[in-house]
Amino acid sequence: MASVVRVENAGARGREAIANLMQLYLYDLSEYEDGPLSERGLFDLGAYFDLYWSEVERHPFLILLGDELVGFALIREVVAGTFSMSEFFVRRGCRRSGVGATAATQLFDRFRGTWKVAELERNAAAQAFWRRVIGTYTNGRFSEEWSEKEPKGPMQIFSNLAAM
Repeated sequence: MASVVRVENAGARGREAIANLMQLYLYDLSEYEDGPLSERGLFDLGAYFDLYWSEVERHPFLILLGDELVGFALIREVVAGTFSMSEFFVRRGCRRSGVGATAATQLFDRFRGTWKVAELERNAAAQAFWRRVIGTYTNGRFSEEWSEKEPKGPMQIFSNLAAM
């Protein structure tokens, strides 16, 4: 990985970029949980999407490799000091290169507290990615629970308040 990976606050300018990338993300997820397309052939972003630009507990980020946009992350503070990786996407050409792990680590470092990262039950690739990334980040000090809420499936939980 020759270029530097960084995460940037999306701000108002990044909203359109994330909305566009969400189409790729939702297409990828349609392998596990398919939803209908609109009359325009687009996936519905959901009512929560716009809230990332109006609620202070929601944080939209762009993931860049050098100057190239390669993904996004949506983080939510569900209660004071507890964060959820609501959505996380790295485009296919940049996967398995360390981009996602580096971006996730930067985001974990940015928000100190308890983290909850959940994956769809059938998305084995995402489960393996998050178990590996979180295991490395925490030196194996995380727990895993089953979530019945969306997304239904495994959820890793850890705290990064203490020195790792």
